[in-house]
Amino acid sequence: MSSNIYKDIIRQRETAPQGQAEAALPPPADGEYVGFRSGSRVQVGFALYRATGDMDGFLYHNLDNLALRRASGAEFLSFTHRGKAVTMQGHGLKAIMQAIMAHTLMEMYEHDGKAVGMDAPVIQRVEVTEVSRTPAGGQ
Repeated sequence: MSSNIYKDIIRQRETAPQGQAEAALPPPADGEYVGFRSGSRVQVGFALYRATGDMDGFLYHNLDNLALRRASGAEFLSFTHRGKAVTMQGHGLKAIMQAIMAHTLMEMYEHDGKAVGMDAPVIQRVEVTEVSRTPAGGQ
């Protein structure tokens, strides 16, 4: 692995100069839903917050099978991660996929019933399932 990757990780974890972090990630307005947050530096991983308060974490180097599909007017974003399959349904999910591909995605939020902007990405539903580790033949 290149030492530049480690330098990027260390630089990312360093404290940002005062005021810089707020400019990169403005806090959401009260009562407004935020679909995702993306940072300006390469990230090691990202978090998925569910409307129930549950949270899952994913590391970029373990992501596989990222796909954005449209069916019957709905958008679906899916990926696998170390034994988990994740599927999201919503709209505007292309922006989330692009942030994942750029390794700048930091957080995703399942819709929680708050007000939504007209063109804002919305994750309406999320399903995270454990992939079966049973060998072929069911034994």
